[in-house]
Amino acid sequence: MLTAVLAFALAIVTPPTHALFPRSSDGPVDISLIAPNRSATGGRAWIEDAATRLLAKYADLLPPGAPAKKRQQAALDTTLSDWYDWMYSTKVAIGTPPQDFYLRLDTATPYLWVYDEDCSTSNCTLAKATQNLFKHNESSTYKDLQETGTVTYVSSSCSGWWGTDVVGITNGLEGDARSTQSTDTYQFVRCTSGDVTNDPTQAVGIIGMSLRRDKFPDPLWLTLSPHWPEPRFGMYFGKQDVRDYYNMSGPLHNGGVMTLGGVNKSLFTGDIHYIPLDTTKYYAENSFFWQVPVDATVAGGVTFGKGTSIIDTGSALIMAPQTMCDAFYANVPRVQRSGTLGYYYFPCSSASGITDLTFTFGGVKYTVPREELYRFEPTISHGGTDMCSGEVMPTPPGYGGNIIIGDTFLKNVYSVYQYDPPAVGFAQLVANGTTPVHPASPSSPSSPGSNKPSDARRIGASVGVMAVCAVAAVLA
Repeated sequence: MLTAVLAFALAIVTPPTHALFPRSSDGPVDISLIAPNRSATGGRAWIEDAATRLLAKYADLLPPGAPAKKRQQAALDTTLSDWYDWMYSTKVAIGTPPQDFYLRLDTATPYLWVYDEDCSTSNCTLAKATQNLFKHNESSTYKDLQETGTVTYVSSSCSGWWGTDVVGITNGLEGDARSTQSTDTYQFVRCTSGDVTNDPTQAVGIIGMSLRRDKFPDPLWLTLSPHWPEPRFGMYFGKQDVRDYYNMSGPLHNGGVMTLGGVNKSLFTGDIHYIPLDTTKYYAENSFFWQVPVDATVAGGVTFGKGTSIIDTGSALIMAPQTMCDAFYANVPRVQRSGTLGYYYFPCSSASGITDLTFTFGGVKYTVPREELYRFEPTISHGGTDMCSGEVMPTPPGYGGNIIIGDTFLKNVYSVYQYDPPAVGFAQLVANGTTPVHPASPSSPSSPGSNKPSDARRIGASVGVMAVCAVAAVLA
């Protein structure tokens, strides 16, 4: 069976009957990470900024009735785990004392869920063999809301109970080097049964990084954001040579960086090019996706016109309308299509027919090199023929024609998710020596404040225990 990672559509999530919107913690976070360069801002601006920070620092000493000031935290760099370029996870601490878990990053999901120790399904049994699940009875701050919660996808689900606890995102380090941004009351689902096919030996749940969704608790990042120095977070995904599977390093616990409350300027070069979200669609349709327009797509040498896309870190692959997929694989000899999973596979000797895939966002071209658009698949190789699978697959009917931009694309750029004003940004990577960004014109990039854009688990595993992308489709 091909061990590809397929996107699945979010169908139903049972919200709590009373949405509890958490408040951010007032506790400071002591970290030694990136600090703004105040020397370049000028004397008056520096003093005003310093005064604002000082007032925020001593907000608790203000007399009753005085205007409240928000305490500001520094940006936090978190180390990510990369599982064969299929899945990127961050370490999340839940409970008192804190229990650490790797949860998969998903910018197309608003909520957080984690497998509970009480879970006894096959995925949970696999997970327990290598790591701990959430022990809610061992957390002195956990509160069960006595309401069932269900997360349902196209072919899998998890169900359990809504609860609240102290929840935070850590920098992935231990001891004195550990730093965490946390909130003292955050609402999430602890799953006591489920078959969601994230690889349970690597991640035991999902942390939603989308925009807010009506009737649901805010995503954790949004709960933390009032204390950030900047209303955005940035992501860098490491990558391995997916064509040379047997020489891949397996799970890498230093496989990327997420920066909360800013960006890590050491990871990209040049400007960040922002693409504003369609806020009309967001407010009219209660869309919680990072959904941005696509100016053009070039697949298999064929140019397609304007469209829409969902930027989704929870999807390993790129999903595109059938016509784009037909063009992309048109020059690949002996290509075949899975009747059940929808992926494309072919003899690796046919991979010469794979060409670069280019998307244009906001007048800037971003090219995924052909070498990263297929991978060796030993589990379907037979008769002495090495087989490969493509990293592009069709979106199922009902997805509204959206292109799902997953990790195959995102690991080739530095991506930024900005809340105010809402926009997605891309920049050219410094790492890996790649230069995937090719400006279509010399026009200047947009400003962040502008609404206008100027043998660890070798592939012997089956699909049932592989990482599966949490891609949310357009809801009916």
